[in-house]
Amino acid sequence: MPARHRLSNWLLRHEIVYSDGQAWAGAHDAWVRRQRFGLPLVQATFDEGYDSVVTIAAMDADSPWTGTVHRPGCLRGISTLTGFALAVEIGGWSRFTGNSIGAIRETPMGSHHDRRRLVPLA
Repeated sequence: MPARHRLSNWLLRHEIVYSDGQAWAGAHDAWVRRQRFGLPLVQATFDEGYDSVVTIAAMDADSPWTGTVHRPGCLRGISTLTGFALAVEIGGWSRFTGNSIGAIRETPMGSHHDRRRLVPLA
């Protein structure tokens, strides 16, 4: 998930490294939540990054788009955040059929943003 990656890199830039197990497992999440910084601006930046991770995870667990978000997740490289972006851009997958996709496979139709998200997976 890009939000986790950004937060991990932000912590690394502040020379805060977790080395007691797998990242983003239960113990790591508790360790991240315990981080405190002396400067209010630095703490606010950290809190915003962590809140992004928590918000995306909460939306993934219980939202009207949960099914739509998880369907493309069966493809390698589709994360929760990418799934949400595709769900918002595309809406429902039911309007696509094998025949309709096959008929336009050689034309660059569709959203530029969606193609940018999906091309690395091809």
